[in-house]
Amino acid sequence: MFDLDSLKAIEHLDRQRVSERLRALPEEIAAFIKTAEKIKKLKTWQHINRVVILGMGGSGIAGEIAKNIVDFEGSIPVTSIHDTSLPNYIDQQTLVIGVSFSGSTAETLISVKKAIEQGAPTVLICHEDSPLDILSIEHNLPVFHVTSPEPPRFATANLLVPILIILDRVGALSEVSKNLTTASSELTTLREQIKPTKITQENNAKQLATTLHGKIPLILSAPGISSTSLRFAQSMNENAKSYAFYYPVSEFAHNMIEAREKENPFYYVIVRSSFEDRFIDHAFTAIQKGLERDGIPYITVQLEGKTLLSQLLYGLSFFDYVSYYAALLKKENPHYIDNIEFYKKHLKK
Repeated sequence: MFDLDSLKAIEHLDRQRVSERLRALPEEIAAFIKTAEKIKKLKTWQHINRVVILGMGGSGIAGEIAKNIVDFEGSIPVTSIHDTSLPNYIDQQTLVIGVSFSGSTAETLISVKKAIEQGAPTVLICHEDSPLDILSIEHNLPVFHVTSPEPPRFATANLLVPILIILDRVGALSEVSKNLTTASSELTTLREQIKPTKITQENNAKQLATTLHGKIPLILSAPGISSTSLRFAQSMNENAKSYAFYYPVSEFAHNMIEAREKENPFYYVIVRSSFEDRFIDHAFTAIQKGLERDGIPYITVQLEGKTLLSQLLYGLSFFDYVSYYAALLKKENPHYIDNIEFYKKHLKK
């Protein structure tokens, strides 16, 4: 098996230095706060009563994190959409935030054009001189330019921070900059605990990746922290080139809980948060008793942080490292996503 404690072996396989992108998250958040703070509330945002965030893949996860935060403590409903279809209710009182790191994501381009046609105030987050940026010029739309290097899935901070600041400007959230600063500080502490130079014996991320090696993670969590659990599954897909699936715990208990085969390929990862309600705690207790009765392995990961935002970003960072180490164990370069690139190339045709 690949030696996760051999820095020489890691550097040989991780030729694009993905580990440096993972390490940079706290500093990127702090830097992007200063840039995004320049976003001003526009006149067209004065009567907003709902927000719709459009995005795919890593860009879409930023919208999911924002939705989790607003659902918990916000005052305006937020919907996160990963598709080309838009709800009929989108109108002049709906703020649409189109998010695409590359600015060329086909699904996001299509849905943004539909939002414009439906008369919704629209703001874009994308790379400069991209198709989405050109669209902003054509329709005189406000745009926030991302500056992170490739690949997009490691640019979550550059995408999430402006979304949260915009939500602050329309009154959906408050104390965004303060909470982001707190999260950035807490992530610095986490980074020291799970970085590549920390040996496996003292590194929870390496330990979890080792536990999951050769298995399919089935990730369970409360719906209120769905973004970090979904992100974990997607990171295992993209970075480790492995199957991984996420299920909200309550819905799992009403259907998939019955899908237990003798040769069970899954390893359950139960993600917990101190912001869960009492029912969720009881639900997990019941599920864990069933798993133990049937001899099905599981592990629990407790998110840490003073705020829900801190915990979601803790999960994002921790699970990104887990998927990174999982890729190395399979001797996969975590940078490349050949099948996704193949899809995008042929989609353009």
